[in-house]
Amino acid sequence: MEETTNTILSDKYEDIFTSSENIPVYIDTDVSLSPEIFKKYEYPVSTWPVIIDQKIAKEFRKQSTIIPSLLTQIPTLYFNDDVKRIGDFYFGGNEMAAEFALMCHKKNHEVACRLDLMVTDNGPKLLEVNMGSGMGGWQICSFVDVLRNLIPGLIELEKTDRVVFRNTQYKYMEFLVDKIFQYVEDVTEELNIFTTIDQTDPHAPPIPVILEYLNSLLEEILSKRGLTGSFYNAPESSLKLDEGDLHLDGKRIHGVLNMDGRELPADVFRAFIMDRIYWPDNLASALYKDKRNLVLLLEMAQEQKFKDPENRMLLDAIPWTSIIEDKLVEFRDKEQNLLQLLRNRKDDFVIKVAKGFQGINVFVGKYLNDEEWLKAIELASGKIPFIAQEFSESLDYLAPDKENNWKPHKLVWGTFGFGQKYGGAFVRMSAVGSGNGVINSAAGANEALVYESIA
Repeated sequence: MEETTNTILSDKYEDIFTSSENIPVYIDTDVSLSPEIFKKYEYPVSTWPVIIDQKIAKEFRKQSTIIPSLLTQIPTLYFNDDVKRIGDFYFGGNEMAAEFALMCHKKNHEVACRLDLMVTDNGPKLLEVNMGSGMGGWQICSFVDVLRNLIPGLIELEKTDRVVFRNTQYKYMEFLVDKIFQYVEDVTEELNIFTTIDQTDPHAPPIPVILEYLNSLLEEILSKRGLTGSFYNAPESSLKLDEGDLHLDGKRIHGVLNMDGRELPADVFRAFIMDRIYWPDNLASALYKDKRNLVLLLEMAQEQKFKDPENRMLLDAIPWTSIIEDKLVEFRDKEQNLLQLLRNRKDDFVIKVAKGFQGINVFVGKYLNDEEWLKAIELASGKIPFIAQEFSESLDYLAPDKENNWKPHKLVWGTFGFGQKYGGAFVRMSAVGSGNGVINSAAGANEALVYESIA
């Protein structure tokens, strides 16, 4: 390869590539080193890691721990805890839903998050914030042993302390246990977590396999504290409040993860309000997950609602973003009608549904023809809220394509924040010129593990 200065392997390209020949493009997940749950992993995972330098790693750490804490201040700083305003904005005028959400918000429970970032010529740009146990992406760390087995040069770099791997799934499980101890009363010898499991996905492993995987992670954390405990799954109706505690068939439950967003019994809410469980996906999650929050954060930063470094971070990180309405906006120092602006400058914008996931109802103007773009604007002008965001162009990184030729790729970084602790990152990447511009695993992107260069 003639050019190696901007590869996914960073300045470690020569160390790793030249010592690891005949490496396949993707990890074979159906090997003994893979956990049973991921034997048939549905997304392609790159055999090569992505290695980031210390400067980018520092930016990721700051943004992943600070921005989520600023986002959770929106109900108070922006809406002044006004139930009607919150209900109108997030719940279509339902003040009762807003009341309950605000009640949960006031518990001030820290929630795990994943930022989706694009590294551009102007630094990392924040595309969206994913909050709660359904954030996804942390599971990919399970393939690190497969990666090490395939690439001898990577093991040598780890041994010499030139790169470090952050085990996000371990840090996430550690965070869950820490939060249960922080927020729940009377945790003694045993700690149990109930989780919903979506079985509508045809690719989903059997429930016992999922629980085995989660319990293997939990056991590692609990054993260091001299505790026992397990993950459980059952029909949600089996959760019952008994003498102030939440129980599942007689077993006390200390934490509840609602990974698929389904409705849970009222007893879960009651236990949460009484500080008997940690429930990160409580009713306040509807306040945190809405992509329109990026618009509010920008507005608050412009009005200096936060500390100076925090305001600057938001202004630097968040691209120009607006809620899509027939209104006047200021874009690049010029006031104009937003809908007309979108029609006239297709290649400059991305349209996203405010409450979405997996790249669904995300439209990148640069990759659409005029007719497709006009249909996206029409959809976004309806009753369901959408945002328009200035298009952020990823730097090009050389990575192997599906034919195992090293070609330019665009990357989206998922960086994790677990309260005040940085949880590492993973990557989704697509070859330049492929797809519709939406770089998402469900939309065909490849995933990759991330290492940090420390020497």
